[in-house]
Amino acid sequence: MKFKIVSIVALYLVIGIGISYANLEDGLISAWTFDDGNTKDWQGKNHGQINGGVEVANGKFEKALSFNGKDGHIQIPHDKSMEVIADAFTVSAWLQPRAGVNGNSGIVTKGKGSGWGIQYSFKITVNWWGVSNKGVEGYFNTSGALNRPEKWVFACLTADGTEAIGHAAGEDGKVEIRPCGEGNPKAIAAPYLTEPDFPIEIGVARLADGNTDAYFNGIIDEVYLWDRALAEDEIAQLAKGTRPNFSSPVKSVGKLSTLWGIIKSQNR
Repeated sequence: MKFKIVSIVALYLVIGIGISYANLEDGLISAWTFDDGNTKDWQGKNHGQINGGVEVANGKFEKALSFNGKDGHIQIPHDKSMEVIADAFTVSAWLQPRAGVNGNSGIVTKGKGSGWGIQYSFKITVNWWGVSNKGVEGYFNTSGALNRPEKWVFACLTADGTEAIGHAAGEDGKVEIRPCGEGNPKAIAAPYLTEPDFPIEIGVARLADGNTDAYFNGIIDEVYLWDRALAEDEIAQLAKGTRPNFSSPVKSVGKLSTLWGIIKSQNR
């Protein structure tokens, strides 16, 4: 009897990861869900500040924020919790561009500028993606992958220490790594810039001259930042609508209850 129970438990522990969602909370630094129409960080302490024309809108999940394409954006001050992205990271967001959106307009960026120079940590704009280290600006253009007017689009940028990859998915949840001339994946080695003098910004990209800004016209929802490069299956989960369980470890109570029910049923 004991051997049978131990065997079932051992089997559960071995295959448990395979039959459940990957732990999307692992390494999650910040989560700006906008569910309550504000810029609270639901995972950490990196709360944002709304600037300019930003309004509450219906989101991919609950509420989101709508950006006017003129001056609306969010700033999140740099914090030491962000410095781990020097080794590896993932940043993701859902967006719904409006017709005529500027291809250079920012979804999520960090740094002095977002192009034509090593002056940013990371960027996701409507057309451009990028990650920088001390000597290289690793940028690439997947024009059209995210520019799908009036439709929800998922964007996810990973950097694992050797390369950066831009992932995009439409409302069907099918993830695409769109090839391009600059390379996607893009070879770019860590350590990556952390740009401690500059905030994370949502809804704007600062361009090369430091004065020209490209504001996003549309809706943004569910912006997440991790201290690791997510695996492909985890990205697929996000693209299909899975959300991390914010500020809590993986909950196993339900799984263990199910397991115990199986054990009892085997011994009736």
